[in-house]
Amino acid sequence: MKALGFDNLSLKHLVEVKAVGVNAEFIKEMREMGFDKLTLQQLVEMKAVGVTPDYIRKMRSAGLKNVSVNELIELKATGVDKILTREKR
Repeated sequence: MKALGFDNLSLKHLVEVKAVGVNAEFIKEMREMGFDKLTLQQLVEMKAVGVTPDYIRKMRSAGLKNVSVNELIELKATGVDKILTREKR
């Protein structure tokens, strides 16, 4: 985490990160998707609800090009993504 810019993390934060599966690969993938200024909390929330690079690509192909991280989390958490991708097909 330190090598990726997340230093001085508390034990609580480290446990939370590990519990949801946020790892170096996930962080790098999100940065490659254009989200290079994510907070650790945003990464945890994204991972917890299932916002993945594939999910972001699907939302972008459904027409949601400039959606914020918080909006992606909310869309995924509420299931709106299923409606959007179903209508697009």
